[in-house]
Amino acid sequence: MSFFNIIESLVLDVFLDLNLKKLLIYIVCVFLTSFFGYTLILFLNGPGHKYVPIKMRRFLFISADKSTTGALQVGGIVFSIVSMIAISLLYEWYPYLISNHQYKIIACAYQSWVGILIYGYLDDCFEIRASIKLLLQLAVIVIFCLRVSNVIFSENSALAFLVMMFFSVAIVNGSNLLDGLDTLTYKFSLVIYGAFIALSIPINNVTTICLALTGIANMTGFLVYNRAPSKIHMGEIGVSSLGLSYIILASILFDGYRVNHTTFESFCFSSLPCVLPFIELGVSFVRRILNGKSPFRGDKLHNHHILVEKHGFTPTGASTILASLYLSGLVLAFILNYYSDSYWGLLFLGFYTFGYYILLGKKHWFGEGFSLSLALLEKFLIKKEVRVIPSNTINDFKIIINSKRDENKDLENQ
Repeated sequence: MSFFNIIESLVLDVFLDLNLKKLLIYIVCVFLTSFFGYTLILFLNGPGHKYVPIKMRRFLFISADKSTTGALQVGGIVFSIVSMIAISLLYEWYPYLISNHQYKIIACAYQSWVGILIYGYLDDCFEIRASIKLLLQLAVIVIFCLRVSNVIFSENSALAFLVMMFFSVAIVNGSNLLDGLDTLTYKFSLVIYGAFIALSIPINNVTTICLALTGIANMTGFLVYNRAPSKIHMGEIGVSSLGLSYIILASILFDGYRVNHTTFESFCFSSLPCVLPFIELGVSFVRRILNGKSPFRGDKLHNHHILVEKHGFTPTGASTILASLYLSGLVLAFILNYYSDSYWGLLFLGFYTFGYYILLGKKHWFGEGFSLSLALLEKFLIKKEVRVIPSNTINDFKIIINSKRDENKDLENQ
């Protein structure tokens, strides 16, 4: 039996277990609810603004800094609320699709989702300091990882917690960096959710399939108003919630693969869709450090910015190219996993993604004559303090400028 015949039989086995009519109705309801939520926000910002108290408008209608079309960046509020309600209703209406054990993993995420709503909104509205945002983000992720690690890996929950913390922080922040162009977030999420569905089919993990379809339906409602010229963006709430949804899916998938696979193999399979945000974060941090900047300070040197500003692509075209590149890598990784051990697919996708990042961006990341040196590392590691002295504390002062030669003479005299 060929590779494609096996995939076909697996797909049929999975979807024969589902009540497709009910599932389709559920997916359509998620899409319509999401679409209605975004429509309502835009209506209240436009013709219906008279229904919103003046003092409340600045807290509801927040313009996206990344947008050139005046788009709002409160799309994440709709995505998060619709996701939580939809998943809860899915469990209540179709309990045979989600086991109690799997729902424990999902339930662990609700507190963290509310936390993301709070700190994400504060950042979107007031632009809180990066250090404060990171602390709030870590608190949210710690709550989730502490609870889930006991569910999916109770025999060594401490190790599971550390691994989950590392990858969760990377995935949430990496997802944040993948939001910057019209339709970009949607296309990346479509590829990643699709990858989770493809990985769920061989083990008949219906829960992951239903949750990924929920995410796709929710994001499709967002796409209606995110097409160029976009009217609404995800904002901090949305991209962080997307990252959390990937972590939830990876946790459930890991739990499913552990039934018939080793822990390491399960980890390789479940983390495969999340390689992109991980590479995005790592490349961005290293690039900024090598440029002598703080890794937490944003720049316009992401691949989507380069394709638009340096190569003249439209935002839609650039997002399609980048999503297609990642999709191609995932397909090749899946095929490699089929013919070899699970870790080869993960390694291949990591090097593949890193490779096209380098090919697309390297010559635009650094200025002429750039070279690696210890000075760059010193600049990043050693804090330079500047003290401000009140003028009323001194009587007079003088400025002495010494050349390098004078400094050397002083050292010789000593």
